[in-house]
Amino acid sequence: MDKRLVLNRLAGARAHLLVAVEGLSQIQMTALSISGFWTLREVLAHIGGWAAWDLRTIRAIQQGEHPDLSAIQEVDGFNARLVSERSQWSLEQILAEMAEAHAATQQLVDGLSDQELFGVGPFGGPYWDTLAEWLQIAWEHEEEHAVQIVTWRAHWGF
Repeated sequence: MDKRLVLNRLAGARAHLLVAVEGLSQIQMTALSISGFWTLREVLAHIGGWAAWDLRTIRAIQQGEHPDLSAIQEVDGFNARLVSERSQWSLEQILAEMAEAHAATQQLVDGLSDQELFGVGPFGGPYWDTLAEWLQIAWEHEEEHAVQIVTWRAHWGF
């Protein structure tokens, strides 16, 4: 794997996600449960929250800080907190957070050396050893939700 592949995978997963929600109305995004628990708006808040957290945490590590990663080890609670923190945000704010975090992450990755991206070092965490592996979790997460949305849309005929 090389840096271009990481950037392409991040971009591709986000594009797949955005295509999956394209053309849906505000009511479709906010009134119907997609996961049996969350609406599509809440799923997007969850995705945006993770993207923003990833970016903040990666930047903190770059600055020599040692962020507390224990919160993400209780994933259900962390997910609930991310969605709750964004419960009063408009759909436009959620989508803006997603776009800003994605663009900034792409820019950050583009500026990294191969050693920073693929080497074992300060970016290791509870579920990954390298920053590239961390980012792989991120793009797989977005792909998983894109597939979930496509399936949900097919079920409802949207």
